[in-house]
Amino acid sequence: MLFLHAGAWTDSGSPLYVSLLSADARRFARRGLLTLNTDYGGGASGLADVVAQLDRLRAALPPGAPVAVYGDSAGAQLGLLAALQRPVACAIANAAPMDLAALGPDGDPRLGAVARRIFGRQPGGLAAYSPLAQAARLNVPILQAGLQDDAVVPFVQQQRFHAARPDTELVALGTGAAYYVHGFADSAELVALHAREEAFVSRCLLGTSARHD
Repeated sequence: MLFLHAGAWTDSGSPLYVSLLSADARRFARRGLLTLNTDYGGGASGLADVVAQLDRLRAALPPGAPVAVYGDSAGAQLGLLAALQRPVACAIANAAPMDLAALGPDGDPRLGAVARRIFGRQPGGLAAYSPLAQAARLNVPILQAGLQDDAVVPFVQQQRFHAARPDTELVALGTGAAYYVHGFADSAELVALHAREEAFVSRCLLGTSARHD
């Protein structure tokens, strides 16, 4: 299972950002899964790094073993795009920017400007790097979640993707005191999300129901 941190496509090479997903990686490792909590390069080249990390993880597994991706924010977006290039059994996307062209109007205009600078000049432009525009090609089970009051990547981004792919699971989190990607979520709701994530991954990787211990 591959874990991809947040960082607005610019914060690479920092142990701090990688460490933000350490607890989540441990959660799944305790359930017997091989986990790789990794970094990726800044800019558009980060996608190639994520694809390479998927290849690295797959090489460490038995032939044909399924692989899942788990990402926060920019890491979630890159994980979904990597699933267009490599077989992925399922994906968990927390506070993912799904529609890069709408990032400025939707939320933090600084993040929208970063997206335009990094991806707008690439072949295919922002659409090629927007999971929403690629929704019909993303033929993998997806569990997405987000804060209802997220001011960086507003929840409407996840809602739009869910409208395009109504078979995906969508979890809305209320505000509270527990750290979650771009803000703080209700603690009980976050615990429930973690249980749902574990059940989701158990179904797609192990074909079983998760233990809720």
